[in-house]
Amino acid sequence: MNKWLANTQLVLAKQQVIDNDPFRPSYHIAPKLGLLNDPNGLIQFNGQYHVFYQWNPFACDHSQKCWGHYISDDLVHWREVAPAITPDASYDANGCYSGSAFVHHDELYLFYTGNLKYGVDQQQRASRQCLAKSKNGIDFEKIGIVIDGEPEGYTAHFRDPKIWREGEQWLAVIGAQTEKLHGQVLLYRSENLTEWHCLGPITGSGIYPFDDFGYMWECPDLFRLGEQWVMLASPQGIEPQGMKYQNIYQSGYLLGQLSLAPAQFDTQHFEELDRGFEFYAPQSFLDNQGRRIMLAWMGLPEENVQPTVEYGWLHQMTLPRELSIRDGKLYQTPVAELVALRQSHIHYQSVDFSGILMLEGVKGRCYELRAEFSDLTSPLSLKLRSNGADQYTLLHFDPENLVITLDRDHAGAGLGGIRQCKLAQSNSLELVIFADNSSLEIFINQGEAVFSARIFPEMTSTEICFESTTPCHINTVDYFELKTDGVIR
Repeated sequence: MNKWLANTQLVLAKQQVIDNDPFRPSYHIAPKLGLLNDPNGLIQFNGQYHVFYQWNPFACDHSQKCWGHYISDDLVHWREVAPAITPDASYDANGCYSGSAFVHHDELYLFYTGNLKYGVDQQQRASRQCLAKSKNGIDFEKIGIVIDGEPEGYTAHFRDPKIWREGEQWLAVIGAQTEKLHGQVLLYRSENLTEWHCLGPITGSGIYPFDDFGYMWECPDLFRLGEQWVMLASPQGIEPQGMKYQNIYQSGYLLGQLSLAPAQFDTQHFEELDRGFEFYAPQSFLDNQGRRIMLAWMGLPEENVQPTVEYGWLHQMTLPRELSIRDGKLYQTPVAELVALRQSHIHYQSVDFSGILMLEGVKGRCYELRAEFSDLTSPLSLKLRSNGADQYTLLHFDPENLVITLDRDHAGAGLGGIRQCKLAQSNSLELVIFADNSSLEIFINQGEAVFSARIFPEMTSTEICFESTTPCHINTVDYFELKTDGVIR
């Protein structure tokens, strides 16, 4: 039996452990066993949404990678199917690494990096870009190598192709590293999908406006959004700068314009996509409604110690987020379909308080919380997943300095730390918070800023506390208990 498919039997054998796991998400994609990382091949094909992802079914580490696969009709309810591609060819024997998906002649294609290690102690690697295709979107046939290695002047850190159709040609961006250890994004072009020509680097370290800005740029994504081009990328090797770049590796976006002759991406600066703790390798796709939708890995490379390892799994995806540009900034909002998760609803309007406020019925482990404030003049705090004493995750807003802080130093087992960002000029605050057993996604002011975090509190830590040392007015609070059964199958 194929060892990758045999993992299904292992899942069944451990079903009781899976069912009794207090940290397993109810409505986020996560592996039943093993490690999940980068989202791959996001696409809508024959009316269904597909999320492929980097998956090691056998251990909570990065040693073996196939493409796991979930399918949905509505971006809310997901069902797992067999791995799409596994490392069973000579050119991808050490992993089917990240990539993208596209539709051509009514077939679904996967464009991915085949990873092969060789030499003494397998210290050398070959990175080749490969294709696979499927008629039904589930059973894939490998086509083989279409880009046989990196261009001259680059190392074998050459991966994560993202492809799109541009007129009569195909274009792709690929993450790369120069021999001088500069992370860059390469642009490729093809007329027939099998013969590719490198047009050169279009952004990255050593390319205006960047000097030394990371030794590797992973998981690039390039697309039009309105009148602008947007690039998503995950540079590695950026030093912290004040409140910015606090995670081990970054994920962000660049707004600009793409030119093909000569190949260049005209941009001015790099902005982080998510100001929280766990967010990496975002990828986007255009759905049939014309929306640009993004998911990311709610984890980080080299963050492999979490309480979920005891239950045999590690990491999860973010929720799908719709992207838009407003006032020269990329905004992210939860996709509208997520309202299907809502069950009971509690509404409060025009609430005044000072000190500590706990609203009746507003507590839980899996919920959506919406709250609006205006004319804030004094600091405001929310304690999430609190036990009413010494366990909580703190969200704090300082209206004088317009600084939002997420503090998980008291959040429970495992991870800690503080993240901050500064908002645009406003004394109003609009919060949308999704909690799911061991995660928080916090959308601020209609997606101007987002904080994602994994937290591991006790199951009894369910309270939500509003705190202000001076009189504070809450315009509205809407609390929705969310569906927990049958969302991820």
